[in-house]
Amino acid sequence: MVKSIMIELDILRIKNSPGAEYHLVKEFDMQPIQTELEEVFFNTPVRLDVNVANRGSFIAIEGTFEANIKIACGRCLDLFDLPVREEIKEFYYNTGKMDAKPEEDGEDWIPYRGDSIDVTPEVARTIVASLPMKLLCRDDCQGLCQICGENLNTAKCECHKDEVDIRLVKLKQLLEKDQ
Repeated sequence: MVKSIMIELDILRIKNSPGAEYHLVKEFDMQPIQTELEEVFFNTPVRLDVNVANRGSFIAIEGTFEANIKIACGRCLDLFDLPVREEIKEFYYNTGKMDAKPEEDGEDWIPYRGDSIDVTPEVARTIVASLPMKLLCRDDCQGLCQICGENLNTAKCECHKDEVDIRLVKLKQLLEKDQ
């Protein structure tokens, strides 16, 4: 297992040879990703399985990556494991060439310089984009007690659930009158 904070792919052998390509299967350790709401931790290395190809005016990287992340549940706040398997398809152009950026429509072109390409930002962006809107440790997660904060998945609390929010007391009184 390679220790790394970047997922860097060596392109020295193919960058000056249009049509050249190679297949790569490799594991990389990745630093946690900070999202707007929380931090995403990696339980396992990111396993990359890609083809790296020189397409003349750009380098194409296509394949898949897999990882197991640890993230907080949206109801109970406990950390849980979430397997991630996503496709990656990115196109990189060499900023060192005069006619560097290809003019083909419909693609997002990413600049690179040198003999390697760092795909870490694209992997991180894809992981964050693939996360479900509501992260749940399990479908039947009970969440936290709104009064005492006890995790209702692991314990029962003694709170009285009949307590009414002070802002709704008048509404409760009106409803009781109608009965």
